[in-house]
Amino acid sequence: MPIKNEKIYCINHPDLLMKRLPGYYAITKLEKDGEKITFMPSSGIPVVVFTCGECGYLEFYPALKFKAWREGALYVKCKSCTKDFFSPIQMDKESFETSSLKNNSFQCPGCGKMNSYNKEDMFFK
Repeated sequence: MPIKNEKIYCINHPDLLMKRLPGYYAITKLEKDGEKITFMPSSGIPVVVFTCGECGYLEFYPALKFKAWREGALYVKCKSCTKDFFSPIQMDKESFETSSLKNNSFQCPGCGKMNSYNKEDMFFK
């Protein structure tokens, strides 16, 4: 993860600049109870991903460290408790304008209720 002049270089190829994959991704939370593993897609940490074109090495960085995330995150208002929360789906405003988002199920981190959301339910904040 060598960072030179705010640019990220491959750890295996120190002279190669890594490329950011478009959009945002997530490291999803999971719960383990004995043998049972439950993935919690509405909880976790949003990340940006960089990759080396030569060897495929990946690096993840918290999305909150990036200005684009902080200044233009997608939110939804919980249909149960009415609190705003980060949408698990994230993109820039230009991509949002041309996207089609229908029947996406998100769990509110505040009240825990699962609801279905469409593009019209999402907003930038």
